[in-house]
Amino acid sequence: MAWTDTINNKVARSRAGRWFKLDGCGHPRERKGSKFLTELRAGLVTFFAMAYILAVNSSIVSDSGGTCVCNSTPDDPICVENTEYLLCKTEIRRDLVTATAAISALSTFCLGLFANMPVGISCGMGLNAYLAYDVWDISGHGGQFALALITFTYVDILDCTGTLYSMARFADLIDERTQDFEGSAVAYMVDALSISIGSIFGTSPVTAFIESGAGISEGGKTGITAMTTGFCFFISLFFAPIFASIPPWATGCVLILVGSMMMRAVTEINWGYPGDSIPAFLTIAIMPFTYSIADGLIAGVCSYILINTMILLIGLATGGRLVPHNKDQKDPWTWHIPGGLLPGWIVRLFKGKKDFWRPYPGDNESNTAPAAIAAPADETVAPFKGAQYEDRTTSSEHGGSILTGEEKRVGETPTPAQPQPHIVQEDKVDREKSA
Repeated sequence: MAWTDTINNKVARSRAGRWFKLDGCGHPRERKGSKFLTELRAGLVTFFAMAYILAVNSSIVSDSGGTCVCNSTPDDPICVENTEYLLCKTEIRRDLVTATAAISALSTFCLGLFANMPVGISCGMGLNAYLAYDVWDISGHGGQFALALITFTYVDILDCTGTLYSMARFADLIDERTQDFEGSAVAYMVDALSISIGSIFGTSPVTAFIESGAGISEGGKTGITAMTTGFCFFISLFFAPIFASIPPWATGCVLILVGSMMMRAVTEINWGYPGDSIPAFLTIAIMPFTYSIADGLIAGVCSYILINTMILLIGLATGGRLVPHNKDQKDPWTWHIPGGLLPGWIVRLFKGKKDFWRPYPGDNESNTAPAAIAAPADETVAPFKGAQYEDRTTSSEHGGSILTGEEKRVGETPTPAQPQPHIVQEDKVDREKSA
């Protein structure tokens, strides 16, 4: 046995291994294939895939000006040549690097520890641009609180839900009966609390990162992956001056790469049906041209409702004769969810269960490994050996038949012992002589 296997087995049999449901821990729902050292490696991969956020987020959010005051003039309306203002923005950028690393470390570590999910959390790309250029406006001018509140709410809910569910599906953690993943309620709570704490730090709203798929592809299945990523973000706090020294124009290539990675989702759009493809195209096209995420989302949602409502009404008015020829290709959706509209913990709470936060009865077990099931005193349990036979005799004190190794195959249902042919013939001869 290699030293890696020794470490994996020892950790799996510990209380920590059972908490994270590592493979071999003895938990009823242990996650097959999850190994301690593999989780550590996956956490490092996730961190390296997310590390760009430290420099990029601070660069974007600092463009808003933060707490710096811009004394604009007709010749310099956005204080591009104001040295005092530029120095203040540089200081804000350094603070944002530290704040981004701190909230990323805290939120990701808590998500792994409490929700047992291999997903990283940090300041969301797109959300930070909307915060800097639409809500605060460049140099701190403008901004509408109500519009920002509503936009951030639905954008973050959709973003977090889509990422968490897709990552849970990628890691094979979805319950096929409820179509939910274990620890979903805790994951949303961690995300919500992280948003509140991040606002105190002065950062943009945090959300789950799709880059977590890099760590999951390396074998990450438990919260140890996220905790490793969070610890790496904590270490990066001490290297904040290095990230802060990266000039803003050097992050341009990173933004291009991030945008290219985001374009992978375009392949999942249903381009064959106009009711799905046109709203998606309008959303993608209007965002960069209007320099507003909210305008793109509004255009996409409104066009989807308008196009599909018109198709529905025309179809009803014509009795189904005037509809798109490929209407059957429309992406199906329904309000009926297999697990119900309400989260599982709310349903269990309404049913009066005291341990409503536990989705499965097995969670009531202690962290110690379950004891082996003992066999009854009057039975002898033999190990299964495939097609081999075992020479043994089973007690017949309770009326059971005596079976030898040639009469009982290990692993099969016992059958009464049959008399041998030569014994039957001898008994018949003895009875004839007696008569």
